[in-house]
Amino acid sequence: MRGRLGKRAAWGGTLMMTLAACSARTETGSVSIDRSSEPAGDSLPQAVESALGDFVDLFTGGGTIDLEALTAGGTIDLDALKHPPESLLPGKVAPNIVGEDTDGVEFELEDYRGNIVVLIFSGEWCGPCREEYPYQRQMLERYDGTNVVLLGVNSDPKLETIQEAKEREGLHYRTWWDKSPFGPINRAWVSSWPSIFILDEEGIILHDDKRGEEIIKAVDELLETRRTQPPDQPDSAAESADPFVPPAELADAELDRRLASLDSLLLIPMNAYDIHDKGRNHIRTFTRSLQKTLLTPVQTERVAGYMDELLERHPEARRMITRQQFLVENLTPGKVSPNIAGKDLDGVEFELADYRGNIVVLFFTGEWCGPCRAEYPHQRQMLERHEDDDVVLLGVNSDGELDRVLEAKEREGLHYRTWWDESTRGPIAQSWIVWSWPTTYILDADGVIRYVDLRGDAILQGVNELLAEEPRLVGGR
Repeated sequence: MRGRLGKRAAWGGTLMMTLAACSARTETGSVSIDRSSEPAGDSLPQAVESALGDFVDLFTGGGTIDLEALTAGGTIDLDALKHPPESLLPGKVAPNIVGEDTDGVEFELEDYRGNIVVLIFSGEWCGPCREEYPYQRQMLERYDGTNVVLLGVNSDPKLETIQEAKEREGLHYRTWWDKSPFGPINRAWVSSWPSIFILDEEGIILHDDKRGEEIIKAVDELLETRRTQPPDQPDSAAESADPFVPPAELADAELDRRLASLDSLLLIPMNAYDIHDKGRNHIRTFTRSLQKTLLTPVQTERVAGYMDELLERHPEARRMITRQQFLVENLTPGKVSPNIAGKDLDGVEFELADYRGNIVVLFFTGEWCGPCRAEYPHQRQMLERHEDDDVVLLGVNSDGELDRVLEAKEREGLHYRTWWDESTRGPIAQSWIVWSWPTTYILDADGVIRYVDLRGDAILQGVNELLAEEPRLVGGR
């Protein structure tokens, strides 16, 4: 065995390395020793050395373990190895995961909101993990074209091992490479392999104890529930529609208070995963609150400057911070909206800029989403009420199946032009920093964002307010 264990790990009181369900060679899958007294000096107690030798046998099947490769620094801090926190229980929103896939491209678990996610913690080194491969292949075939996504967190030390196994087994789903069972993602989430979580479209953990056919059965039942849910009724995650409240100017003192509050939350010590998970939620809450206000150019510059400072403190969160900075600078009321260019449901290219001169109601939506379907009656009402006005409804649809989009539009009478973004992580949703569905923007005739995230009757009232400002748009005049 090469590498070293840090002194903190060696004198940790109880040394326990758990490989529950990971070894076909042991029933318990764990090695544990107790230390009654601390030996003098820095050398490992003989019992610890023996236990580590047993651990190596369990982990490698009798080979060697390269701690330098496993830990990047050659040190394992056993105090950091923890069981899943309360936040990983069914019914909780899953913490975000941020890291690089096996091609070295950074991505996030939250990129897949709006999809049913089967999250698989696995490794080629793990016998029971390999037993799941046939079921994973079956899911890839069975759910092709649906909004079911398989994602993996792989703990193999060598990238070549992962790539060879994925190619050999036909497991073509995106995977974070965590480099060891002690990697930061595994350490934060699991203590046994395989561990498999099923998340719904809102990122809520539904199951954490399914294997094999049980996973397929659970996903099938979830899809059937989505198919049979009444289209005009919001599901349990739906929020009640907010009343119409136009954005108001934000006093400098109030902006100071919000920035100070955010800063106090972010100054709590955080590691790389905390800033992506807890920190992201704090920053999102802050930026979303600004979408209900009218920032002055000076205030916008202040917030952008604060984001630059955050980036210096947390360069590991560059993507998340720069995206939130973009939202403040480009997607808050009073800003000219970014353009959208893409194909409609008939495959014809068109752009958001084509509709300048009209009031535009832009819906980010999907048939998979209960709260989105709850908006259908209001959309039909707008189409009828403003048929002769210069008011245009446009959609960005995140469903994975084009046929499903077309069928829903025909069934519901939603005859407005729509970009098909193909998923919640599609390029349009990503460029507009959309992370919850539905999201709605109302633009005036100059393409300026006037209202963000109104629902139901509040959208109708917002359109009426803009028509009152510009009577020339009434009746197509």
